[in-house]
Amino acid sequence: MRTHDFLLIIFCAALLPLFSPAGEWILFQTAPANRNRWASEFFPLGNGALGAMLNGGIEEDVLQLNLDSLWTGDENQKERGARSMGRYQSLGELRIRLEQAPRKPEFYRRELDLARAVHTVVIRTNGDSQIRTAYISAPDQVLVYTVRSSQALSGRIVLEDARQSMAYRENGVLKRIRTRYDGQEIRLDGLLPRALKYLDIAKKWRETEFDASSTDMRYAVQIRISGDGAVFSEENALRFRNCRNLTLLLAGDTTYEQNPATNFRNPDQLKHLPERLARAAAMDESELRRRHIADYRRYFDRVSLNLGPGRGNLPLTKRLEEFRKKGGDPALQALLFQFGRYLLISSSRPGTLPANLQGIWNNSNTPAWNSDYHTNINLQMNYWGAEAANLPECHLPLFQLMKSSIPAAEQDTRSMKKKHPPEGFTFRTSLNPFGGGEWKWNCPSAAWLALHMFRHYEYNPEEEFLRRTVWPYFDGCMKFWLSYLKERPDGTVVVPRGWSPEHGPVEDGVSYDQQIVSEFFDAFLASARILGIQNDSTRRAAAIRPRLLGPKIGSWGQLQEWETDRDRKGDTHRHTSHLFAVYPGNTINRSTPDLLQAARISLEGRATAGDSRRSWTWPWRSALWARLGDGARATEMVLSLLRHNTMNNLFTTHPPFQIDGNLGIVGAICEMLLQNDPDGICILPVDLPKWPNGSFSGLRAKGGYTIIAEWTDGVISRAEIRASRPGVLKLRFRTPMRYHDQAARSFAIPVKAGQIILLNR
Repeated sequence: MRTHDFLLIIFCAALLPLFSPAGEWILFQTAPANRNRWASEFFPLGNGALGAMLNGGIEEDVLQLNLDSLWTGDENQKERGARSMGRYQSLGELRIRLEQAPRKPEFYRRELDLARAVHTVVIRTNGDSQIRTAYISAPDQVLVYTVRSSQALSGRIVLEDARQSMAYRENGVLKRIRTRYDGQEIRLDGLLPRALKYLDIAKKWRETEFDASSTDMRYAVQIRISGDGAVFSEENALRFRNCRNLTLLLAGDTTYEQNPATNFRNPDQLKHLPERLARAAAMDESELRRRHIADYRRYFDRVSLNLGPGRGNLPLTKRLEEFRKKGGDPALQALLFQFGRYLLISSSRPGTLPANLQGIWNNSNTPAWNSDYHTNINLQMNYWGAEAANLPECHLPLFQLMKSSIPAAEQDTRSMKKKHPPEGFTFRTSLNPFGGGEWKWNCPSAAWLALHMFRHYEYNPEEEFLRRTVWPYFDGCMKFWLSYLKERPDGTVVVPRGWSPEHGPVEDGVSYDQQIVSEFFDAFLASARILGIQNDSTRRAAAIRPRLLGPKIGSWGQLQEWETDRDRKGDTHRHTSHLFAVYPGNTINRSTPDLLQAARISLEGRATAGDSRRSWTWPWRSALWARLGDGARATEMVLSLLRHNTMNNLFTTHPPFQIDGNLGIVGAICEMLLQNDPDGICILPVDLPKWPNGSFSGLRAKGGYTIIAEWTDGVISRAEIRASRPGVLKLRFRTPMRYHDQAARSFAIPVKAGQIILLNR
């Protein structure tokens, strides 16, 4: 055996732990991503605060970078409109360029392992092998990138800010944003001048000389590189020579602090970067990897889903092509579900900002819709699966954003009416991380978001959370409605000047408004009862609730979108806002059969072509069909998302790329497998002809229950329910199940904390 071959065998054996274990939760391609197809071909990594998109290039590996709090803009009180809203920003690009890299290797594979949140590239040419791995650690708050090669490699590393060379004047001195290379380290210090919040200036920043101030958003990136060869700096790059092992550690942060009392700034944030990087560098890379994977799997491993076999042996692009031609591949649909969970874990962790329109991944300084927090469906849809898919901690960043936005929202809300300004607060359609907003008032937005808080409580019934977090927000939100609602001469109460997003005229009593406000009143009064609170607000809310205008059935049997009966069959509009009370609300349910049938007719009347084909329309319609009891149509919406609005890296597109489809489909699939209604928990509530055999574990139901289920030939065969607290477990099934010696379709079982209930067919 030649010495080279022997060394290659040793090399590959040593790298076996770096490969992904055999499993179904892997996205892979057999070619690098096209540099110009960032949204559709790059693979995403993230730890909630730091994000990266990777192309796995052969000659040049590109990592496009993001920080969740890298925003222009402010509270936006004096100037309204898209021009002054501010935008989510790209951080920049890290490029690792190799000398003498093979243009056409014998073997190439890049993969994203959803079960470990690790990106791996494997390249083999002429008997030489190279493996690159990347991950972003939450416990150590660093991006880790490694290269392991059987032959010595040389190349250069460049970090380029997305505003590289932007000019600004500070203390009378003209400066430019630039990257500094020093020894084995790279340093970038940047700022976002306040004037960048204006759209026209943001587009022309290269032509502008800014004046810096102490209130500007500052940010920094520090990188440390180590290798078994030479690593040294040049003026415009960092060089490495003759390295078989190369490790890069990257840390970044901004001066953003989610606290209106400090004007959302904390200069001390950046002081911690050197010690963060030093701690990571003091650990062996294998230890960093172990800590990262262990932390990530605490979230991901909670849920498993098996919907049947698939074409997992095909590269993702080819797999999607085959699916669109032939259908089938239920494992691909399960992969889409787990990819959504992966993205939520990667873009919304405790202590970070919530997932925006693109999660955490954005390569533009002027992204579509500012890559903001859209409050008329998109922000909420991002979190539809958080509770049921067993990621309740990922829901918390949304609540923190809601809380920190209140002071700015209160001030803005008072401007709604000059003569009689409303009390409390609500939000506009667009929201930024400083509480600022723009575009139309979305009056029920704060109430809809309040229902997310109450849903978190229902899944995790902890009175302390209800008292400390939920009630203060509820109180301010209710003050708005008590001062804003309009009472008619006949005593009926309506929301004035509403709009069914983004459809039809502005008028009173729009169904979208009425349904959300009604459910908020219910949650408010339920919370008051639990907490034992009685005051003027609770008494007034209790008196108003029965008089709120309710849903109406129209001339062709439909649930009306407006108080006036003017719905049109075959309407291709993307929104189904008038069906809120079916899902994500729940006041139209099996106990209101006439309204449920009207909702079905309404949804049947909405087309699924043209404008209806958007990343986020399919999840909403899927969840609606599941609540309406039609599993075949609910599944067809999942398939339509894959056919029409999913790109070759599984990102969903509006177009352009929006993450709400990826995250929303998680909640929709949960509704197909598990529902909560007034009669209790229903496991496998609808027939799923496309998924006749399958199983899941780890999904959660209201009341603090975690559930395992299996089904064969469309019929549930086994269910296991673990209770987290004492209570009465109410269960409902479509077919009889057996518990001890009792066979029935419904059960009411007293349980203790930690008890496991087993049922079989």
